[in-house]
Amino acid sequence: MPEMDDPRIPLAQERTDLAYDRNRWAAERTLLAWMRTSLAMVSLGFAIDKFFAFLQQQDGGVGLGQSYHWLGLCLIVVGTLLLSMATAEHVAILKQLRLRKSMLRRRLSLPLLGAATVLLLSVAALLLVLFRWPWIGG
Repeated sequence: MPEMDDPRIPLAQERTDLAYDRNRWAAERTLLAWMRTSLAMVSLGFAIDKFFAFLQQQDGGVGLGQSYHWLGLCLIVVGTLLLSMATAEHVAILKQLRLRKSMLRRRLSLPLLGAATVLLLSVAALLLVLFRWPWIGG
C-alpha cells in the first residue's frame, strides 16, 4: 500500500498542525505572564521612587536618603531586563517553530507586540526615574 493512499496521513498531519498551534499558544501565554510580572516590577519601582520623593519633598528631605530611589530604580531595571529576555526568547521560539513548519500562518504575535510596547514604556520609566526630568511627572 503506497504512503499517499494511507488514510492515517491526513489525520497525522492534522494532529501535527494542532501540536504546533498548542506550542505557539503556550509560548504566547508564557510571554504574557512574563509581561505581567515585569510590568508589576516596573510599576512598583516607579511607585516607590515617586512615593518617597513625595515624602522627601513634604518633610523637607529630613530622614530619607537615596536608598528608596535606588530600590525603585533597581526594580525598574530588573523588570525591563526580564521583559527584554522574555521577548528575545519568545522570538527565538517562534523562529524555531517556523523552521519546523512553514505553515504557521500568522506572522504577527499580539503578545509580542504588547511586550514591545510595555518594554518601551519600561525604558521610559527607567529614564524618568534615573534622570529625574522636572518637566515630566513633577
